[in-house]
Amino acid sequence: MAARRIIVTDEKGIVVADSSGALLNRKIGSLKNDMFSFPMILDDKQIATFYIFNPLKKGISTLENAFIRNISEQIFNSILIVATLAFLLGIFLARRITLPISALSSGIKEVAKGNLETRLQPYGDKEFILLANSFNLMAEKLYEHEQSRNSLVANIAHELRTPLSILRGQLESIQSGNIKLTAEISSSLVDEIIRLTRLVKDLETVGLVESGALKLNLEDIKIREII
Repeated sequence: MAARRIIVTDEKGIVVADSSGALLNRKIGSLKNDMFSFPMILDDKQIATFYIFNPLKKGISTLENAFIRNISEQIFNSILIVATLAFLLGIFLARRITLPISALSSGIKEVAKGNLETRLQPYGDKEFILLANSFNLMAEKLYEHEQSRNSLVANIAHELRTPLSILRGQLESIQSGNIKLTAEISSSLVDEIIRLTRLVKDLETVGLVESGALKLNLEDIKIREII
């Protein structure tokens, strides 16, 4: 560096090289106190001394090094703190993302088990709230459909129970000889069978509707005849 002065002395302290040329062939004197010295060793014997003069002096250079070391420590500590905060923030964001997904997965499993009253508590980002609301709407529709289905099955079972009871009672009476088989009784038995057939057909139609296999035969009709 242009700001530095380099001096080399022999084993007797005589200057043999000076970058400024001022002390050549002279003793270095007290100037060496302001310079950094490095002994030059050959075969375990000091043959010369290498001096470097720094305009900042030793004390100032030491302060400079301490300042640089302090800055380096502060930078290292800052990097460590930032890395720790980034790690904690990553954990927080990961939990913020995975918790709604885990709740949705648990809700889907509950619905698959038949727990149609399962509902999710919407929270988190907007997308997760919309997803939870969509899940709740789906679960509500499934619950209403299941309730309607149960009500329909119960009604059909009740409707089937009446003609079956009549048929059983009359047939058992005929079998035991309590009543005789007449044309009127035969007609009533046929009516109950027709009623049963209609109910079974209605039940079959409901099954086709639920499976989406019901086919409608559309044709033009005369409204006047219907009226």
